[in-house]
Amino acid sequence: MDEENSNLIENIDLQVGMFILLKNYPCEIIEIAHSKSGKHGVPKIRITAKGIFNGVKYEDIFIAHGQFTELLTVEKNTYSAKNINSNILQVFDEKYNQEIEIDLANTDFCSELKLCLDMMYMVHVTIFTYKTFHKIIGIYKSDR
Repeated sequence: MDEENSNLIENIDLQVGMFILLKNYPCEIIEIAHSKSGKHGVPKIRITAKGIFNGVKYEDIFIAHGQFTELLTVEKNTYSAKNINSNILQVFDEKYNQEIEIDLANTDFCSELKLCLDMMYMVHVTIFTYKTFHKIIGIYKSDR
C-alpha cells in the first residue's frame, strides 16, 4: 500500500474497536462475524458498529479478501470547559491553544455542565472528534 492510502485496511483485518464509515456514518466496530465461502465462492464478514455521535447500530456485509476499508481518524482529547451560552459549550484545548464550540442541544451533559460551571468548579470534558463532529464522552470536575 502506498503512503497516501495508509488508512486503508483489508476487510479481513478489521477488528472490534476500530473506527470506520458504515452506511456513510462514522462508527466504532462492536462485532465482526466471519462466514465461509458460499455458493458465490467468496468469504464475507458482517460488521456491526455503533454510530459514534448518535449511538445507532449499523450493520453491513463486506467481501473479506481483496477489498479495503478506510479507517477513520477519531481523536479522543480532554479540554477545559470555559463557558456555556445558549447550549453552546466553549472549551479550550491547551495543546493547540484554541477554542472549540460544541452544541449541547442533543446531549445529556448540558445541565450537569451548567451546574458545575455555576458552582465554580474547574470542569474538564473528554471528547471524541471526527472532522467537525464532537461528542462529549465524559466529564470530571475539581475545585478551582
